[in-house]
Formats: sequence, structure tokens, C-alpha cells
Amino acid sequence: MIHNQYVKEFSKSDIDINFFVELGTQWITQDWIDAPAPLALRYTDENVLQVKDYKYLQDIRDKHPKLKDFIKLMKFEPGQLPAHIDTQRDCTFNIPVYNCNEGTLTRFFKNYTPVKEKYLESFGAHGPKVWYSNEYITYIDGGEVDFEYSLTSPVLMDTHTPHDIVNNTNDYRLIWSWTYEDSFEEALQDFKNGI
Repeated sequence: MIHNQYVKEFSKSDIDINFFVELGTQWITQDWIDAPAPLALRYTDENVLQVKDYKYLQDIRDKHPKLKDFIKLMKFEPGQLPAHIDTQRDCTFNIPVYNCNEGTLTRFFKNYTPVKEKYLESFGAHGPKVWYSNEYITYIDGGEVDFEYSLTSPVLMDTHTPHDIVNNTNDYRLIWSWTYEDSFEEALQDFKNGI
């Protein structure tokens, strides 16, 4: 199991992974699947799942109350989501749903420069795309990959450290992303006895 300054991995047996997989495949729509990257992120933000509506999710949140009261399904199409820092959250609990395998990577960077205005990056089949840093995300320029992993089991992840997503497969990847409202270090303490 991975446990370093970026990621704390849990076993699939620590949670009911089938619950999350079934929920994700039921939650996503064909329009969402077909949507290009920026529009797919809009679907993510507009279609949050309320934790209170599912006893299993609420039980997890009752044990870890700093998890937000909603969870987001995120779709990543083939290609690369540029390296960025999440500015509205420091930590997330990510759960694999679909096409989460060795062909999809999350990479963490060091020795980088934050980009205050715009960042040009290629994203999948949609060609060159200009991405703008904003109140939610700050893109980075340069940097060296310090660590990479494939999300194949649930993880706590430091989202305040620059990271990108590389999908080297021919299909989209789906994950549940559940914001933890404190630091990665605090989450590690909170989850030290499991999920």
C-alpha cells in the first residue's frame, strides 16, 4: 500500500467498492460521457451527490465529519489534465469507479512555477487548449515529476500539491472525489484507524 507525502492508499476491502462503482455507473449520463473536458467538469459541479441520501455514505461521514456533505463524480477523458494546485481544498478522498488502471496516472510535481494568467496545454483529442488559472485552480509551469501512481484503490490525496492526470487509455476514467475539509496531514490522523 502506498503511503507517502502525497497519497495514503487503502485496500479495496476497506470499503464497499462495488457500492461506489455501481453508484458511479448509475449517476453518469450519456451526455456527461460525451462531453469534452471543460464541459464534463461543469457536469461534475452541477451534479453533486448528497451524502445524506445514502446511508452508507452518511455512515462514513459520521465517522469522518470533515468529509464534505456531498461527493463529486469526475470524468477524465484520454489525454492529460494539466498540472495544477487545487486552491479550494487541500485533501480529497478518491475512489476508483471505471477504467482506473495502470494506464491512468496521477503525477505530483516539485520545482515548479505557478501560472497566474493562462496555461497552454494539449488535452486529448480536442487539441491545444488554453487553460486559465482561476479561484479554484492554479496551473503550474515546468516542474519535475516527483511521484506518480495509478488510482486502483481508494486514497487520501494531497490536492494542494501540484498534480496532473494522464490518461493513456482509449477510454474515459471515472472516480468519486470526496473533499476533506482540512489538511492532508489532519486527514491522515483522522483515517489512521481506517475508513
